[in-house]
Amino acid sequence: MTPEQLKTSILYSALKGQLTEQFIGKEDAKRDYPNIKVSTAEDIPYDLPENWLWVDLKEVATNQNGFAFKPSDWLQSGTKIVRIQNLTDADVPCNYCDESIVEDKYKIKDGDVLVSWSCTIDAFLYEGEDAVLNQHIFKIIFDKISIDKRFYIYAIKSLLSTINNRRHGSTMTHITKKDFESLYFPLPPLEEQHRIVAKIEELLPYVDRYAESYEKLEQFNAKFPEDMKKSILQYAIQGKLVEQRSEEGTAEELYQQIQEEKQELIKEGKIRKEKPLAEITEDEIPFDIPESWKWVRLGQCVSILGDGIHGTPNYTPNEEYHFVNGNNLSDGSIVIKTDTKTVAFEEYEKYKKELNDHTVFVSINGTIGNVAFYNNERIILGKSACYFNLIDKEWKEFIYWIIKTDYFLKYAMTNATGSTIKNVSLATMKMFPVPLPPLEEQHRIVAKIEELLPFCEQLTK
Repeated sequence: MTPEQLKTSILYSALKGQLTEQFIGKEDAKRDYPNIKVSTAEDIPYDLPENWLWVDLKEVATNQNGFAFKPSDWLQSGTKIVRIQNLTDADVPCNYCDESIVEDKYKIKDGDVLVSWSCTIDAFLYEGEDAVLNQHIFKIIFDKISIDKRFYIYAIKSLLSTINNRRHGSTMTHITKKDFESLYFPLPPLEEQHRIVAKIEELLPYVDRYAESYEKLEQFNAKFPEDMKKSILQYAIQGKLVEQRSEEGTAEELYQQIQEEKQELIKEGKIRKEKPLAEITEDEIPFDIPESWKWVRLGQCVSILGDGIHGTPNYTPNEEYHFVNGNNLSDGSIVIKTDTKTVAFEEYEKYKKELNDHTVFVSINGTIGNVAFYNNERIILGKSACYFNLIDKEWKEFIYWIIKTDYFLKYAMTNATGSTIKNVSLATMKMFPVPLPPLEEQHRIVAKIEELLPFCEQLTK
């Protein structure tokens, strides 16, 4: 139940006589209001205690509409004009007028009861300096019967759903004065009105406290699925999501296999020999990993790491070759959008990269950390995305999830350049410290992630 629903429920119960004790025989609305015209309609909303009365709202008070100001009447100083906006939002600045153009019946003072009947419909106790009432608001004049004006306000609030059902219009919906005055109004004895007000005002602070807790819970619930996802991924890359198995070997063995394959590719002339990357220092290690794992740099495990062209290709509409950037990378796939530019075959041949089923793309400019795999798309790459070809394609799914962690994002943003638009350099990508498990454990980690994350998605529905 929302705080507003709880408040509505309290008001509804109060106006049915369910929150206060009835003194039937001792107190009687008919005795308090002997001259009031009682409603005899058969379609009354609900039953009242036997010493209450259903009356038409027009029998309770006179409803005086506000003054129809013209914009030319508005001044920077003078007498304050109260509009609906000033009742619903204390931060909305007031307009002012020359008081001499307005009759006394349109003037209000501290303690007057007001009801807005257009756009936002509600009842208010006016608190403030003497002012003039704008149109679309009734000043409630209690010149017919003696009534607790706070009870009147709570009664109107309890009737808001009925009032809203009587709205007219399309742009500025409203209730007419005739429809408003024909509302059924529950009228208890005067003393009980005072008790009802006291009980409501005793309970409303609890509603406010409930609203604070409800808001915190809503914020928690909104964040919980994403926080849970982040926790799962962090546990995964720290070796806490699945158990370690000695028969699966060590990451050191996997790393050595990768280096041997890399040396073979260099010997065959398929990739260039590069300067060795610096060893990972203790200061670079953000968390502990299992003994069977190993910290490695991303650049040590790839055959090539590069980015797209740093200029603009010659576009040709309606071709089969697309120019993609970091914003085309999403959840493991390259997404061709309706506004993705195309190029001719000659331009594709000029700028295409060495892409294969070992290739991983990552956005490194603007939005950081979008990831995709290559799936034989005919593309050329822009500079806001980098690509790297893993020596061993069997762990590209694991590296995908590493890139999706807060750990990678924090590393990338810490080392990024630029103030407004962040850019992660290729050197930064090569130096990225990767927590490397044995290959079979990687597969089990990926399977466990893919088992658990759908539950996080269900929490958002």
